[in-house]
Order: sequence, then structure tokens, then C-alpha cells
Amino acid sequence: MSDYRWRRAIAVFELFGGSFGLQVAWRLFGQVGRIGIWFPLLVLVIFAGTTYAGVLLWRDHPQAETVSAFAQMVQIPVFLSPSIGYFCIAGLGLQLKWDTAWNLAFYVHIGALFHLAWGGDAPVTTLGINVVPVAILIWLLRQPESTPAQSTEPALPN
Repeated sequence: MSDYRWRRAIAVFELFGGSFGLQVAWRLFGQVGRIGIWFPLLVLVIFAGTTYAGVLLWRDHPQAETVSAFAQMVQIPVFLSPSIGYFCIAGLGLQLKWDTAWNLAFYVHIGALFHLAWGGDAPVTTLGINVVPVAILIWLLRQPESTPAQSTEPALPN
């Protein structure tokens, strides 16, 4: 697949994951009285940023790789412990995890998922990475500085 097609595929991936995440944020705003405003705002910023990254990639914007790299970086870590936990999936996730009880595991998810917990979330400490954003990040970092004029295929109307 050409770089142009990979770029489009990643843009669609980010648009898909970000838009599903925005739906999650919308539902969280309905619970502001119970959970506070900061958590829904954090979810909104992460998934709106992912959607924005997809739009920039689709339009071949000069800042697209930078914004997409940040959108992917927030999805890489997986950390669960008895005191705090964090992971984020926007689009497609393949998490590889290892815990302190010597269990190895993987988790596949399509859609959007944001997990932030404190105070007794997991019985053992689990560390891992989400492989899909790692692969996308590596691809983004290997790309030369691009401009819309460098596209290898004809530009489609926006």
C-alpha cells in the first residue's frame, strides 16, 4: 500500500476512534453532577484531538503528523494497579499486558474506551502497551516532512 493510502487509512482510523470517543464524552457530560466536570472535559479533549488529527491527515495539513503523533501517544500506555489505572483506545486497540502475578494477556477492542481510575481498581499491578498506536506512531515518525504538493496521488475534493 502506498504512503498516500496508509495516510488515508490512518486518518479514517483516527476519525472513527475520535468520533466514537466524542459520543463517550457526550454521555459523560450527562453525569457531571455525579462525577464532576474535569473527567468529561479530559475525555472530550483526548477524543476531539484524535478526531482533529484525522481531519488534518485527511487534508494533508503540514501539522498533521505532529497532532496525530500526540493522538497516538496517549493511547500507548496501559497501567492498572490497586491505587490508579489508565488506558485509552480510540479506534482499534491491541493491548499486550503483563502483571505482577506473572500473567501475560492481550485485549482487543474496536471503538472508543477511556479508563482512568483511582482507589482500588485492580488486584495486581499490570503494565502494558497498545500495539496499534505504536505501529502508527512509528509509521508517522518515518515519514519525511510533507506538504500537500508532495502527495503521490491526485488530491480529492474536500
